[in-house]
Amino acid sequence: MNPILKFTELLKLFHPNDWFRTKKREFEEMYLSNVFYMHVQKDGNEAHEYEDSYRHDMNNLLFCVADGTTESSFSKEWADLLTEEFVNTSNHSKNDLKIVLRKMRKKAKNKWHNWLKNKTIPWHAEEKVKRGADAAFIGLKILPEISVWKAVSVGDCCLFIIRDDKLIEKFPIEVDSDFDNTPSLIGSVFALGKNDIKVKSGDLTGGEIIYLLSDAIAQWFLKNQKKQSWKIINDNFENKDIFQVFIDKLRKNKEIKNDDITVMIITIPHERI
Repeated sequence: MNPILKFTELLKLFHPNDWFRTKKREFEEMYLSNVFYMHVQKDGNEAHEYEDSYRHDMNNLLFCVADGTTESSFSKEWADLLTEEFVNTSNHSKNDLKIVLRKMRKKAKNKWHNWLKNKTIPWHAEEKVKRGADAAFIGLKILPEISVWKAVSVGDCCLFIIRDDKLIEKFPIEVDSDFDNTPSLIGSVFALGKNDIKVKSGDLTGGEIIYLLSDAIAQWFLKNQKKQSWKIINDNFENKDIFQVFIDKLRKNKEIKNDDITVMIITIPHERI
């Protein structure tokens, strides 16, 4: 059985009185421990050439996806640093996520330059390396004590929230035609622009399924929302082989651009937090 559907069905059996006696820590460990990931590298690339990154921290209920750009140098390493620093930096619910993102970028930038010092760069790649690495980013923090989610974004990685089989939240892009080839990016060299960072928050009532997606699958998701694209993903999420076949079919039919694919799914309990 699909693990996402199995988990959400089990949540319906949980009695409300028991729920309210459950402590916050038990909630985090027992009912938000089901986070699901799938990723597929760009067609024609080897597995090690996958340039996205994803990470979560269950102690602080933090989740993120970064999409390293192929055009920049060492984009995978940069994406990894961004996701690592997000879960390390944003561990206080009082923090403004715009401030968190700027702090994490600064820490990642310092690590990036220290890492480069130990790399031997071919002369023909030096100019490209000087321009640094870039990545799109989406980060999510869940605050169970006040039933709220908060998200921060730079670029075209996206967050979608499903409640009662309806798409209730789209962030930061709401229409598939708004995807283009020049999204805002977090760079290891060039500073973020004034309007590059987007933030949003909302309530959690229980039973939601949250999707964090890299740009190619996010664009397909929005384009096919009338067909309930989230259900199509869920139906093909049982294992890596099934998901790979699903993505290969979309690529073959020209329904999705050939890019790295990353999907993170977070399930929220049916009872109110």
